Amino acid sequence: MSLFVELQNREKEEAASKAQLDKIEKVHLSNIQRASRLTKLVDTANILKNNLVQALDSKEKNEQSIKLFSGEKDKLDKNLDTEKSVHKKRMHNFSELYRFVVKELLGEEIDSGVNWHGKSITPFLNYHGRLDSAALETVRLLAFDLTALADAYIRDDAYHPRFLMHDSPREADLSVHIYHSLFRLINRLESEAKTNPPFQYIITTTEPPPQELQTDPWLLEPVLRTTEAKHRFLGVDL
Repeated sequence: MSLFVELQNREKEEAASKAQLDKIEKVHLSNIQRASRLTKLVDTANILKNNLVQALDSKEKNEQSIKLFSGEKDKLDKNLDTEKSVHKKRMHNFSELYRFVVKELLGEEIDSGVNWHGKSITPFLNYHGRLDSAALETVRLLAFDLTALADAYIRDDAYHPRFLMHDSPREADLSVHIYHSLFRLINRLESEAKTNPPFQYIITTTEPPPQELQTDPWLLEPVLRTTEAKHRFLGVDL
């Protein structure tokens, strides 16, 4: 075989080897790209896995929080129901106490009570229908004030300061019987106290109180007068 033929054979073998190498390189590059895609998929899968683990952990914590808050809500609901029941009972007791005060002032034949509408409180008097005369309007409000005072005296958790002052309700507006009943009711509350009466009630008068209450300790000394500031209530011109 001539040298030229041998050279041609070598060149053909080299070309075949180069073609085979190119083919192998292409396959290798394809494998690298595929591996890169698989790596990205694995990384994405790991991220999704971590996100899923965190989501499941958060879900468990949220479920525990929901159970906790649900328990707290049940407690709050029970407390609210209890407070509503106590509030309803207190409104009923206050209305009954108002009814007692009115009967003490006006007699057994007069019905009365307190209506509660949201933040509105309305005492009323009934005698074969609603009573709204000027005299009874005075009694209605006086009785409500005295009820609030007595309620604070009876209950330790009331917010009333247990101090009340009425400025000159006139006998002419009330009738002598009602006027005297006002004094006797306060005297009764005072006398039924187990210790020193835990309230203070002052009423300035233009008419004398019942005879039995026109003595010490029920009367202020000296008697108040309007002619000079020093003889007025608190010694000042209000």
